[in-house]
Amino acid sequence: MLQLRPPQQLLLKACLLTGETAVESGKNWFQQVDIDRLESSSTCLLSILYRNLSQEQFQHPELPRLKGIFRRHWTYNQVLLKTVIPWLQQLQSEGRGIIIFGDLAWFTEAENARKYRPSVGLNWLVSDFCLDRDLQQSGWEMTTKTEALQIWRQPQKPSLSLHKHLYQALPQSYTDRQVRENSIVTKVGGIKVRCLSPTDRLLFICQQTMKRRGNYRLLGLVDSYNLLQTEAIDWINLVQQAQRYERIIPLRTVLEFSSSYLGVDFPNWVLPSLRKMPISDYELLSYDLRQENFSLRVKGLLLRQLRVYQSWISTENS
Repeated sequence: MLQLRPPQQLLLKACLLTGETAVESGKNWFQQVDIDRLESSSTCLLSILYRNLSQEQFQHPELPRLKGIFRRHWTYNQVLLKTVIPWLQQLQSEGRGIIIFGDLAWFTEAENARKYRPSVGLNWLVSDFCLDRDLQQSGWEMTTKTEALQIWRQPQKPSLSLHKHLYQALPQSYTDRQVRENSIVTKVGGIKVRCLSPTDRLLFICQQTMKRRGNYRLLGLVDSYNLLQTEAIDWINLVQQAQRYERIIPLRTVLEFSSSYLGVDFPNWVLPSLRKMPISDYELLSYDLRQENFSLRVKGLLLRQLRVYQSWISTENS
């Protein structure tokens, strides 16, 4: 089970739940924290906190301050949309099959859009890398480049990650085709674009949540909760994909937390099925194992030490 500090648990409940539970959680959270000394993971949720508590008619001296944070995030996201819309238009006019996910998927014109949500990273699935010149002319700098991924950064803006593949699984062409066939049509700034299916979005969010060790873990839990509450999830497909694409640990961990702490309902066979699945070495090396049982933590530690030793041997022999 994912372990969070008591103030973080209260913050999530105040951000996501309704009625007396949200109000009491908000009241207790303000009593336990100094809002000027929050860790970054909690700071990310302040605009979401304001939105939820204001809807519950909650009163607190810090609420006007949170309202300013809410307005700042909302305004920033409008400016961000104006920046990326020309790129979306260019890709669409050239017939390139772009699929949006990550932060931008929350800023669509759908009913469950959350344009006040803080932006930390844009993710686009593209058929090829074709924006280098435009991004460089706009002041972006490429900080990561592989055969399947480019990450661009600019000061004071969220990163932009361009992916050729959502999942690395053979046969790759079949995997890519399935992702595209399952994607859905939505609108961003009046432009029709494709977005990952809710099932693929949830799996990606869980993966990112359990890879990150601090800054955005709470935001990932908020995103997964909102998807689970507002979208129709294909549970059979989700569990099958978690196994095929080696995402069992992140999906299982997020679902366990969402059920136990936030009261999310889903089919009762899902967690038992995930708990029975064997965990690959890739998962043990890739994800946070602090919430796992002793044997998995030890196996993960030994695998990491073996990788370090193999790297040292390779360096010595070269």
